[in-house]
Amino acid sequence: MQPRARPITTHSRAASSPPPSTQTGPPSERQYKGFAHGIHLGKTLIRKTFDGVPFDGVVASFYSPWFKVYYTDGDAEDLKGCELAQYIMFTEDLFYDPRAHSLDYSIVRPYDNPGWAQALRNYLIEFSVAVPTRWLEGAGFGTLQHQPDLVGKDFVSAERLILDKALDGFMDDSRAPRTFNNLRNFAIKFLSFFASRGMPLPPCQRDFAAWLSYVALKCDNVGAVAVARNAATCLGNLNGWDTDKFSKGISAAPGDAMRRRHRRQVKKSAGLKVKHIKRIMKEFCFERPGRPTELQWELAIGIAIAIAFKLLLRYDCLCRCCWDDGFCDVRSTHVTFFLDKRKNHQARGNRLTVARQEDRSEQGVYDLCVLGKRLFQKGHVLPAINKRGCIDNGQFMEYKPFIHHLRQTLIAIGMPETRAQKYAGQSMRSGGATSAAVHGLSPAEICQLAGVSDINWLVYYNRHHLASRIRASRAIGL
Repeated sequence: MQPRARPITTHSRAASSPPPSTQTGPPSERQYKGFAHGIHLGKTLIRKTFDGVPFDGVVASFYSPWFKVYYTDGDAEDLKGCELAQYIMFTEDLFYDPRAHSLDYSIVRPYDNPGWAQALRNYLIEFSVAVPTRWLEGAGFGTLQHQPDLVGKDFVSAERLILDKALDGFMDDSRAPRTFNNLRNFAIKFLSFFASRGMPLPPCQRDFAAWLSYVALKCDNVGAVAVARNAATCLGNLNGWDTDKFSKGISAAPGDAMRRRHRRQVKKSAGLKVKHIKRIMKEFCFERPGRPTELQWELAIGIAIAIAFKLLLRYDCLCRCCWDDGFCDVRSTHVTFFLDKRKNHQARGNRLTVARQEDRSEQGVYDLCVLGKRLFQKGHVLPAINKRGCIDNGQFMEYKPFIHHLRQTLIAIGMPETRAQKYAGQSMRSGGATSAAVHGLSPAEICQLAGVSDINWLVYYNRHHLASRIRASRAIGL
């Protein structure tokens, strides 16, 4: 084999690792033996092409996040896991080797390797397991395509291809995209765990409890066990498995143990109050004379916060509110917003109404909607805003900038900075629900406005705890 046309160098860790200032946590030690993130050190072979010529190498050691690779011509280089995965000369034995299973995909994502991805597909076919197509996307999976050429196929076979393609689309739309994205990695880890241990699907309760125990031992936190269970439940619901056993009996033990071991009070973001919204409306919600529409960023932020409070909107739903005709209709008695999608299926396509306030002496949210519709006309109610204060109605504001603007708005109306840090994306929703409950709106009506079906939702979002406890205490007497 001919040597490469580039200089032969042996990279040291100091030369190939990031500067110390960019690393987090204590430095790791170089590992030479065993498995590191699914890579068998000293055994795993790779093949990488340089200037059109393939060169074989072996992964010799690991020093987070770098793998040291030695090539057959004597050269060496450091590769990050995300770079290494695609070059691994994969054998199916590695997919079924329990030692190669890893819960940490932050270094190496095994599905970026085509061989590993194909082995997972074969495992799914063996047990007739259906998964959302978005879970089979990535460098290793490539592009999933259905056979487009139906020439020579009989009618039933041709129809089946069309129906299978439609079914994939329906599965992808059966849950919110963010939900599937959040569950993807743990669903793949679940499948990999069962394949590498020779366990059949669907899992029996004992095997599933063993999987959750594995997650609890490796991660030692409540969240990982909960997400692992949710991912398996999602997969089970798609395939008609009995998912009750995933949360009952011995399957509940790892999660219960983690909650007891890491018992602490859950910190909820504070809920905004009516007085906060009124102050924001007064200080922010008016048109600045002499400014073009695209620079009225204070008005845009103020209106978005007020509408989210009034309609009990999640951040995701607020991002879907638009000024366009058909999505925002102004009437003499109310303004209607149409949301094409919401988190819950029963609330999809909801029309949300902002009624004109009875007291016309003060500006209300209805008036802000009328002003926003007249001024902005189209685009997102929560628009993207750049550093110069220029509005881009064609894009919605990302979550982190929105939280920054929310907290800065609260500071601007006189709230101490330390207190403003307690408010986040759910503050408008929880504050609006609390205000509605305090003013006597029934739980069913509040849930309908919020787009939820479980009436117990209000128990979580109602932040009016102290006043309720005092009122209950006084009602007892003595």
